[in-house]
This record gives sequence, C-alpha cells and structure tokens, in this order.
Amino acid sequence: MNTGIGDAENLAWKLAMVVNGTAADELLDSYEAERRPIAAKALKSTAAMSNLVLGNHIVARLLRDRVIVPLMNKASLQRRVWENLSQLKVT
Repeated sequence: MNTGIGDAENLAWKLAMVVNGTAADELLDSYEAERRPIAAKALKSTAAMSNLVLGNHIVARLLRDRVIVPLMNKASLQRRVWENLSQLKVT
C-alpha cells in the first residue's frame, strides 16, 4: 500500500506541474525510471520473505527456525525488518 501511495504522490506533483505550465511534459517521462526500481525492490523483498517464512524446503525451514527466529528477538533487527516491509523508508 505504501508503495502505491508513493507512486501516486510522485505522479501527482508531476502532473500538477505539467498542467499548471510550470514544467514541460517531459517531466512525466521520469516517473517510470524513478518508481520502477522501488517497485522491483518491494517485489523482490516480499518474495524473499514469503519464501523464507513459507518455504517447504528443509534448508529454508532450518534457516528460519534456527537462525531467523532467534535473530528476530533483537530489537535492532526488528526495526530494520519493519522499515523494509512497511516501505516507509524508501531510498
């Protein structure tokens, strides 16, 4: 959801500037170049987390149960995961 809101915000200010005549139409061409990498990163991280959490392969289960779960008890890691999954801290 947050990625979609970011997409809408990015496109809205560009459209407003073009409609108001304060920017050339070419400004709209920058939308995809700016937003596609963010969408690709969100998709990649979501797929990786899903595979890790739901993985049926023995290696995935061992990694999840013996490494990831114990690490998730650390507040610093919880914060980093939250920032990534919430997509509120987009770079």
